Amino acid sequence: MQNFLLKFVVSGVNGQPIAGARLRLHNVNYSEKGGDFHRVADNTWGEATVTWNTAPAADAAILAALGAVDPNTWYEVDVTSLITGDGAYSLRVTSTSSNGADYASKEGTPGFAPQLVVYLGALPTLTPTPTRTLTPTPTPTPSQSGLRSPNANAAAAGGDGDGFQTNPGNAHSNDGLFAEDPNSGSGAGTSCTGSDKDKHLFYNYSFTLPGGATVRGIEVRLDARVNNTSSSPKMCVQLSWDGGASWTAAKSTATLTTSEATYTLGGATDTWGRAWSSAEFSNANFRVRVINVASSAVRDFSLDWVAVNVRYQP
Repeated sequence: MQNFLLKFVVSGVNGQPIAGARLRLHNVNYSEKGGDFHRVADNTWGEATVTWNTAPAADAAILAALGAVDPNTWYEVDVTSLITGDGAYSLRVTSTSSNGADYASKEGTPGFAPQLVVYLGALPTLTPTPTRTLTPTPTPTPSQSGLRSPNANAAAAGGDGDGFQTNPGNAHSNDGLFAEDPNSGSGAGTSCTGSDKDKHLFYNYSFTLPGGATVRGIEVRLDARVNNTSSSPKMCVQLSWDGGASWTAAKSTATLTTSEATYTLGGATDTWGRAWSSAEFSNANFRVRVINVASSAVRDFSLDWVAVNVRYQP
């Protein structure tokens, strides 16, 4: 409960000095916030008729507050400053927690209804509110696959149809040997998904993600170069989770240089626009599609390594 009203009628004080007043509440479920207790000046409201819209306003000042509360436990709140003698008194209890405390009411189990105890004369020692020691929930350590290399590849449809036609297996390892795509493509389009662009698939990364792991991010590393920087040459990458039937949106490198450089697409918290399951990284499902793009069909693209790192929470 995050907001509720209480009203008590005090009698029998007859002008005697009040030593103290305690509100006793029996909590029935755990909450990290037992509530803030505010005075309500208007005591004309009735239990049977009050609604959220007609509930009287409470003072902004907080008379008392309870922190974390445990189930099946009595709690005492010091409301001495509220009680001045015989008469009616109202309180409004509020909580900022989405899991507010639930206190027993008079409609519940007999003997557990809220109680207002007014002391005349000597004040007994306040019953200490139990202190709940919270044990922090361990945060699982994020894991990653590390950069994994493909063990298989195949040219895909598009452009002149042969992808990295020369030594495509050289892109399986970071060793300075290149898969080559000379005179790439069959047109001058600059779209990553254009039908005139050469495309090549890399797969069988042999990931071993634990079942049920939450994928946090995917990084694709390309070690690549081009023979000439004119015509804005770049490489685009798409990922598939179902053996190449479906693909993510493409990500592209900056303009390639004539010297080998490393280009990282995606990142530690980038899931390429979708939620992944562990099974989608199996050799049967996971694919990387590399697309060579330039506004010319005479660029020579070279790829030394296409590696993938998956970050996940076990």
